[in-house]
Amino acid sequence: MGEPAGHYVICAYGRVGRAVMEELRRRDYTVEVIEAKPELEPLLEEHGVPYVSGDPADETVLTQAGIERARGLICAVDSDAANVFITLTARALNPDLRIVARASEGASIDKLLRAGADEVVSPYRLTGRRMAALAVQPSVLEVLDLLNLGSDIRLEEVAVRAGTHLDNLTLAEARTRYAGVAILALKKPGSEVSANPNHEVRLAPGDLIVALGPAEILNRMAD
Repeated sequence: MGEPAGHYVICAYGRVGRAVMEELRRRDYTVEVIEAKPELEPLLEEHGVPYVSGDPADETVLTQAGIERARGLICAVDSDAANVFITLTARALNPDLRIVARASEGASIDKLLRAGADEVVSPYRLTGRRMAALAVQPSVLEVLDLLNLGSDIRLEEVAVRAGTHLDNLTLAEARTRYAGVAILALKKPGSEVSANPNHEVRLAPGDLIVALGPAEILNRMAD
């Protein structure tokens, strides 16, 4: 309830919810968990996680978790029907919310997208993509696996803000200033993502870059 604007709300503190919480905390985001199972409350207390007890599909409970002020919502309940209802309710309360939902069944993916989810994570979809990648691009998959093992190398989205170090630099200048970081893509407001963008493009507030490199340098880029 006391989280500042821009926090993330996680629905359910099961295996998936705990993994999401750990990753968001690693990235220094604040979180608020909604948990309907009283038996998980001691675990939340032990981990020092702010939480609200109750049904995450309940408008009052979502409001208690600060959904109107939140940056994002992760629907990690182990019921696809519940995740659809949570998504519908949360989207009505906060039209600007970024919603990522879990789907246990392939048939639920379209339902969640229609309900207002921005992204749907499904083991069926992920497994299919992984199998295809193993078949045609095994080296790429090995690199992604290394990134997920807690290496210091990160793949991050960095926003360009007015007055920051990146503002008004060309991509070539940014690559020189932040040696060791690869700028993989650029998205300018109102445009599609551009992979391998031209090095003469000048950065401006509102731009987003996708960069790969050491966490320490990526953090400096964002300052």
